[in-house]
Amino acid sequence: MTRIQAEKSSGNVFADIGFSPGAASELTAKSDLIIAIKEIARRRKLTQQDTARLCGTDQPTLSKVFRGRMESVTIDRLASWLTALGQDVEITLKPAPRSRQQGHLRVVEAARPAQRGDAAAPDGDKALGAVAGRSQRLAGTMATKRGAI
Repeated sequence: MTRIQAEKSSGNVFADIGFSPGAASELTAKSDLIIAIKEIARRRKLTQQDTARLCGTDQPTLSKVFRGRMESVTIDRLASWLTALGQDVEITLKPAPRSRQQGHLRVVEAARPAQRGDAAAPDGDKALGAVAGRSQRLAGTMATKRGAI
């Protein structure tokens, strides 16, 4: 049996595949926003065409973004899509802790009240694992495009 060598993750899949800390932070934020848009569309049973129309874009652009083509969209544009889908988007600024010289960018999703027809909410670890898995799939798409894999 062949042994596969593994490395412990830094906690950011984009940093792990070679992006600079700033780029990795931005890509993680974008992927979290994209995941939120996909989840809203899924919960509302919207097609990509319907979602694109509500967001004020076209379906091919939305499809590219959903497949991990994050270079074709800005955080600002993703935020405007979320507001078009009925979400409040807040940006909070705060000083970085003294342990870090540079700040970072992150997306924190507020808890969504359970709605009729929702499956039971997964526990925190399972939910974080699901988000991490989706971010890793988006990162894999980015790595393939960069030639890292």
